Amino acid sequence: MAAIAYLDRINGTSIVESYLPMWEAFVADKPIQSLNEYINDFEIQIDAVKQVAEKS
Repeated sequence: MAAIAYLDRINGTSIVESYLPMWEAFVADKPIQSLNEYINDFEIQIDAVKQVAEKS
C-alpha cells in the first residue's frame, strides 16, 4: 500500500483509494501503525536508496 501511495504521489494518480477498503479489512484485527506512517517510512527508504544510487 505504501508503494502504491508513493507512486500515486509521484504520478499524480489516486489508485490507492480503490484499495483502501481492502486494506482496512486486512488491518482491522492487527495492531499496526497507521497507513500514513507506513507511507512515510517507505518514502524515507526510497530516499535512502536514491542517495546510494547517486553516490555510485
